[in-house]
Amino acid sequence: MVTNSSFLGNSARLGGVFFTQMNSVVASNLSTFTGNLAVTGGVLYSQNDGAANFTACLFKYNNALNAALIYSINSLNSIFITEGKIT
Repeated sequence: MVTNSSFLGNSARLGGVFFTQMNSVVASNLSTFTGNLAVTGGVLYSQNDGAANFTACLFKYNNALNAALIYSINSLNSIFITEGKIT
């Protein structure tokens, strides 16, 4: 669990901040994601049963060529944003 953190200006080809797969889980609470960049999934790229839970997080100015915030390529992925704000 990542709590009360800031992710600013990160970049990657898949998932500017997080990449999940094969039953891995990302959880973040009260965090800010600003200006992260990826080819696919500006903040999160999730595949093959990955999971993510974002609670009370702020997402602003994230970008990607495909899916500026979250990219999910498997219908079994579980991704939740609760009480978050996306600008």
